[in-house]
Amino acid sequence: LDNLTAPIALYPDALVAQILQSSTDVPGVQKFAGWLKSNASLKGSALQDAAQAAGFAAWFVALAPFPQVVQMLAEKPDWTQQLGKAFTTSQSAVFESIQRLRAAAQALGNLKTTPQQEVVTQTTSSGTQVIVIQPANPEVIYVPVYNTTTVYVQSAPPPSSARSRWRWCRRTG
Repeated sequence: LDNLTAPIALYPDALVAQILQSSTDVPGVQKFAGWLKSNASLKGSALQDAAQAAGFAAWFVALAPFPQVVQMLAEKPDWTQQLGKAFTTSQSAVFESIQRLRAAAQALGNLKTTPQQEVVTQTTSSGTQVIVIQPANPEVIYVPVYNTTTVYVQSAPPPSSARSRWRWCRRTG
């Protein structure tokens, strides 16, 4: 399960939620990826409005500002389908896997608060600690780029190379 969630575990929580929901509809992901390519000239709220008008589900509309994420889901249909099946079968196991991976990355210094994101450990009402990732600026969501084979098992690279490890997209609506 950790292998399935590793590529998205360090993404902001709101983005993870949309990815997980989208992964339950692989044909929809493929259709949406094609639609995004044919509507590449649209940006921001105009893109989301057009996706909504085209009849796409809310989780796809929410992913419209993140074409690189949709492309990842579309280019790896087997992985996307397995992730969707795991999410449908046991949401709690998927969330536990994400938390396990976040804790490992945080312990190595690969997950921390930056100018792009806030990383906070919170205690739930049941006493469980969870690592929450939120955008530092609510208007901009950064999508981290990381190597899943090392981020959970090796220390972070020197700060000088960290700047190139982020892509950003404006959040709309």
